[in-house]
Amino acid sequence: MSITSRFMRTGTLDVAVPGADYRGIVGRWGEPEAFASQDPVYCLYGDLELGFTKKGRLYYLQIEP
Repeated sequence: MSITSRFMRTGTLDVAVPGADYRGIVGRWGEPEAFASQDPVYCLYGDLELGFTKKGRLYYLQIEP
């Protein structure tokens, strides 16, 4: 099931909550499909873009339609 489908069904993004650790998300979802940027890190999981601080904490998320 895609990230967008899961969000629409449950209203949550699993482990992707503000402040979540990059390693925790990758450990649960696997490596990102792509990176929009490396510094700072913005990674892509399908329609979901996640942004992480230099310390690896999630501070930004966006779902692209």
